[in-house]
Amino acid sequence: MKKFMLMAMAALFCLTIAAQNKVSVQFDEKSHDFGTLKEEQGKATTVFTFVNTSSIPVSLKNVRASCGCTTPNWSKAPVAPGAKGEITVTYNTTGRPGSFSKSVTVTVGTDDETITEALRITGKVTPRPKTPEETYPSKYGEIRAREDMVDFGSMFKNGVQERTWELFNTTGKPHIVTFQNLPSHIIAVTPKVTVKPNEAAKVTFKYNSAKNKNYYTTTDKVAVYVDGKPAGTLSIRATLKENFSTLTDAERQKAPICVITPKNVNMPDVKRGAKKTVEFEIKNDGQTPMFIRAIKCEDAHMKATAVKTTVHPGKSTVVTVELDSSAFKAAHYNRKVYVITNDPLHSENTVIVEFTVSE
Repeated sequence: MKKFMLMAMAALFCLTIAAQNKVSVQFDEKSHDFGTLKEEQGKATTVFTFVNTSSIPVSLKNVRASCGCTTPNWSKAPVAPGAKGEITVTYNTTGRPGSFSKSVTVTVGTDDETITEALRITGKVTPRPKTPEETYPSKYGEIRAREDMVDFGSMFKNGVQERTWELFNTTGKPHIVTFQNLPSHIIAVTPKVTVKPNEAAKVTFKYNSAKNKNYYTTTDKVAVYVDGKPAGTLSIRATLKENFSTLTDAERQKAPICVITPKNVNMPDVKRGAKKTVEFEIKNDGQTPMFIRAIKCEDAHMKATAVKTTVHPGKSTVVTVELDSSAFKAAHYNRKVYVITNDPLHSENTVIVEFTVSE
């Protein structure tokens, strides 16, 4: 009985010692809200403080931030029982406008035992004011522009839309902007614009899609002149689609039906620098003539041509795709070819061309 009591007392003593040696820390706060910061200030810093509430010295073994925008700094010197330790956390606001919430994982303890604590920083970064050069990155002579393209987006072929092009004058004198080579379907509503010093101006373009014979994505190049001198080229783009909303039920039942075979074309292996061709078929399974409005290749080094652009009911045509491999590295590729027809249910079709280029 006496031996049993001694063993129990020894076990209790060991448990007491273990409990006394258990690692524990108490942070003053585990989260910090920076509030609103300015992007241009660069860095914002806060300090997290903790007390070593265990009976043994502890050390900060590791402090890891959730991303590179947050930088923690800490001392690896032991923190005595009852003493305080600090972790400095810095958030870099440069190039990071908007709200943020970042975590910092802290590992603290001894060589034999560690615990993990999670800290968090939050806040919102207001974007810095942009310079005129940043807001208007495209340069046309003495004038800067917000973009070098005016994109009208998707349009039906019988539509008219307007878009604006914004300019800015960073010089100390006024400049006159005019345009040349405008196609018949694009009108500059303000064909001559005077841009005053350190001011913005807008040019309005009107796009009449009915006057453009092309379909799908089409881009026009317009010459920009500043003070009567050539200053660059403005791209004006639109994706022109056929409007099938006016078709009657009878017209839809008799409409052409586009059937493409195969829709995944395997081109024989090609040596880099050589040209290769592959074919696919377009058939009309409908009751009225099918018009191939456009065939566009995803890659500028591919060209697709149809033998016929009008396919009568029950008939078919062949499309030849030519690849110029000189711009490709040795690898396997998938490239898209878009076929646009007057089939109201399948007006936009995609054919995948697969090929391997070798040295």
